[in-house]
Amino acid sequence: MSRPAPLPRLLAAALLATGLGAGGARAQSTDDAQPTVNAVQITTFMTAAIGQQVQGLVWRGGLELQSPSDTFGGLSGLGFTGPDHRLVMVSDRGNFVSGQLIYDDLDRPLSLVGVRIEPMQNSKGNELPRQYARDAEALAVIVRDGQPSAVRVGFENLTRVADFTLLDGLPHGPAREVNIPKWLSDTRTNETLEAVCIAPANSPVSGSTLLLTEGIIDDDGQHSAYLLGQND
Repeated sequence: MSRPAPLPRLLAAALLATGLGAGGARAQSTDDAQPTVNAVQITTFMTAAIGQQVQGLVWRGGLELQSPSDTFGGLSGLGFTGPDHRLVMVSDRGNFVSGQLIYDDLDRPLSLVGVRIEPMQNSKGNELPRQYARDAEALAVIVRDGQPSAVRVGFENLTRVADFTLLDGLPHGPAREVNIPKWLSDTRTNETLEAVCIAPANSPVSGSTLLLTEGIIDDDGQHSAYLLGQND
């Protein structure tokens, strides 16, 4: 088990929050798998305006996403999986939420279009059976031969990590379980896996997966973490 030093909070290119109501830019809907999603721009974070630094990172702008669909919400991990800013998010309801991030003329996040919501599958190809098994919290994109090929998802409560193949930038098919240490899988609360990160090609541990926890604190008061091997 490693003991990483505290890290500043990552500010993504788009900070995505959920809510209820209407307003802002709209993604059109045809059925429950393609819900209407409204986006409201966020132009400040803490005291920083767009382009200013926050804890050593640059604030690029964000979106508050709103939808009347009861399948939408609880969004957490996010990764870009295709050209033209196509992305996938996970929700604590056991769904993949995908879409295309649109920017305005000043290169600020403006809206999310083409939104789709698809239930995750277990290793047998069935929908996750109950809420305890659906609490997806983290997502990282696996890149092979320079192309996004899968997403790696971390779950809380029923603590585990699983891979899902990408097809045309969308997660597809049954989960493939990833081996994680027993001390982590045996800890079954909603404060286990907080982030899953895959080291980039220019890293000395390129391809390795770092698992970061939220509420598993070691003897030094640090958040526990674990570095998997380089083979995914």
